[in-house]
This record gives sequence, structure tokens and C-alpha cells, in this order.
Amino acid sequence: WLKINGFPIYDSELMFIGYRGVTHDITLRRQAEEDLKNSLEEIKNYQIKLKKLNSELILAEEKERRRIAEYLHDGVGQILSIAHISLSSLLSKNLDPEVQKMISASTGLLSDAIVQTRTLTYDLSPPILYELGLIQAITWKLDQIKNNYPIAVTVQTNDTNPDIDDNTRILLYRIICELLINVVKHAEADLIEVQIMKDENFYYFAVIDNGHGFDDPSELNFIKKGGHGLFSIHERLDSIQGKLNIETETNKGTKAMVSIPIKKK
Repeated sequence: WLKINGFPIYDSELMFIGYRGVTHDITLRRQAEEDLKNSLEEIKNYQIKLKKLNSELILAEEKERRRIAEYLHDGVGQILSIAHISLSSLLSKNLDPEVQKMISASTGLLSDAIVQTRTLTYDLSPPILYELGLIQAITWKLDQIKNNYPIAVTVQTNDTNPDIDDNTRILLYRIICELLINVVKHAEADLIEVQIMKDENFYYFAVIDNGHGFDDPSELNFIKKGGHGLFSIHERLDSIQGKLNIETETNKGTKAMVSIPIKKK
């Protein structure tokens, strides 16, 4: 590769008499540019593959969650329920008071185990998400928060049945749950509002709290090494062309807005 720089030469009467120039051998530079271009293209291809792999891993994780949840419900849960019924039936028998006391304590422990197993089953893979849809699953999650913490919750939506495919619905549910858990753990809020809105081009999912907020969104406590956080959420949303925007201010709460494009049919 050659690069030529030159300019015309004129005589005293302004007649053109030739050119004067310099020729540069830019072969090495062009080769370096080509190598850089190829490297950038390879990086781009790797990024595409990594995003695809990330999506596949998320779906594989969800599939495994559902399998374990079904095992807990149909296997462990049923065994515990049968054991509870069997022991409870003994309480009607004329047994020694001390034995009855032990049976009563055991049935209480089994009741606790049944409740905890059911809660774990729903946390792993809530059937309501598959049977009734995303909004109902989010509402159920908010009810859990309301029943276990001194936090009021509200839900607003202008679309009661978002037309979202199964994989996207699962991903959004996990992300929204993660944002809700962060509020419960770190925001010191007593009110959480979830807004699910739709316009011509996008779905919007907002998690709003009245907690202490942050001057800098990068200070959010769930950005931590080795765990899920903002980076993880951005990565997951990127696979469906979604975005996450955080608005927060000290003592004025936080608003986390997830937006995804509506797929045109």
C-alpha cells in the first residue's frame, strides 16, 4: 500500500509544469488496520455468542428451578402432608398424655415444614407465573412482601394481560423480583409501587419505593462482586433489547424502570 501526497508546480507565468510529491509506504499501517478490524469483528461475534449463551443459561436455570419445584411439590410436599395426616389421626386416640404431647409437637413441626416447602416451591418457580401470567405473579410476590414485612404495596397497570412470550415473561419476573428484594433488604421503605404500562412501542415495568434513596445510583447495595446486580440485570435485558434506568435521590426514594420493545406482528 502506498500513500502519495503532492502538489502542482507552476512557472513564473503560472503555467503548469508538473507535480512535486512524496510517496509513503503504508503497507504495515494498513495491515495493522485490517488486523484491528478483524479483531473487532471477532470480538463482536464473541459478544453475540455470549449473549446467546447467557440467554440459554437463564432458560436452563429456569427449567431446573421448575423441575426442582415440581419435585418438592409432588414428592417432598406430598410425603410431609401424608405424614401430617397420619400423625394427626393419632391425636383422636386414647393415648398417654405424654405421647399425645409429642405427637402434637411433631404435627406442628410438620406443619411448619409443609409451609416452608410450599414457600420454597413458589420461590423457585411460582405456578401462577405459568398458569395466570406475569401481572398475577408480580401481584402474588408483592402480597408475600406485604404479609412478611411492614411495607405497603400497590400495583398499577394499563394492560392486564401483556402479550409477552414465555421466555421473556420468565426473565422479566426474575428481574422484577430482584428489584423488589433489593428494596426490602436495603431501601428501608414502607411503600412499594409497581407500575406496568404499555404504549405503542414499549412495555414499561417500574419498581418505585419511598426509601432512603441514593445520591449516586452506582452506590446501590446490590452491585457487589460475585452476585447478581445492575450489571447482571443489564446483561439479561440486553438479550431481549431491554433497558434499565435508575432514578434515585437521597431521602426521596428510588425508581427502577425496565423497558422492553413490543414485538410487532
